[in-house]
Amino acid sequence: MKLTYFLLFAASVTLFLTGLPVLTACLQTLAGPRLNHFLLRAIGTTPRAFTAGLLITAAVHSSSAVTVFCIGLADSGILAAEQLATIIMGSNIGTTCTAHLLWLSGQAATSSALVWLAPDHLGPLLMFIGLLLTLPFQRRQIQTGGGVLLGLGMIFAGLAGMETALAPLASQPAVGLLFEKMSHPVTGVLAGTLVTALLQSSSTSVGILQAFAATGTVSFSAAVAIICGQNIGTCSTACLAAANGGKNAKFVARFHLYFNILGAVLFLVLYHFIERLFPIYFQGLVPDPKGIAMIHTVFNVASTVVFLPFHRQLVALSQFSPLAAFRQGFHRTNNHPPV
Repeated sequence: MKLTYFLLFAASVTLFLTGLPVLTACLQTLAGPRLNHFLLRAIGTTPRAFTAGLLITAAVHSSSAVTVFCIGLADSGILAAEQLATIIMGSNIGTTCTAHLLWLSGQAATSSALVWLAPDHLGPLLMFIGLLLTLPFQRRQIQTGGGVLLGLGMIFAGLAGMETALAPLASQPAVGLLFEKMSHPVTGVLAGTLVTALLQSSSTSVGILQAFAATGTVSFSAAVAIICGQNIGTCSTACLAAANGGKNAKFVARFHLYFNILGAVLFLVLYHFIERLFPIYFQGLVPDPKGIAMIHTVFNVASTVVFLPFHRQLVALSQFSPLAAFRQGFHRTNNHPPV
């Protein structure tokens, strides 16, 4: 990759990484106490808790934000364990909306009438309008609304820049070999987990994967494995948030982690089973940004459909802490009197 393309990619990733937290923070500020009030009032039965988690995550574009909010409520005793669990299940589906928003904006580039809705045009335009609205002489609410436009513009501009910078990679054999190695379940899952844990956002890492997919270098098997890893990696935010929390906060983090790990294992096994049955269909299949969004959605929907009827069993499993059990066994061994 030439230095110019590398610098463009680095700048675009920085813009993309900065834009999503700005958008999420401003949306949460706009909603304010009303968001918390809606969540607390909406939760009663399992379906209502699930729907609340889905809608709020889709609104603020961050499952991590909703999970951290649940961790904050966990130790207060306001919500029961089953309610917290179903909110998290709903948020896993709600977070897929960001990936669909990105590829839908990209579709505008194919229409001359909607060319200004393409990310490379819409991004700078939204950033400019948002910047004007965030000037100090504006009212606080207008500034926050401008922050939403600014964050959204940064996301679109960053995505467009990444796609432009990565376009030359389509002709590089080394990139094809890299994604071929990632088609192995273990390698792909590890890569997705590590990148998402470092970025602290599955929406961001999925967006970067969509930019790579636009070059035509990502195989279907690699995309499946990486997305499974991304859903595990996003649990790092909840684990960090719960590190200094109480027993209930740690329960929420464990539930989020166990649910996504079990979902990844199930989805990978099912995918490879189907791939063995219909090898001709999957051979040479290369997903585009829309395909990445669909894989992400199918993974989260399938995991939720399978595990939602068993959420009570998952809640019971999440009450168990392997680390606490290890510490207890270690102390018991050390305190045992010598024979």
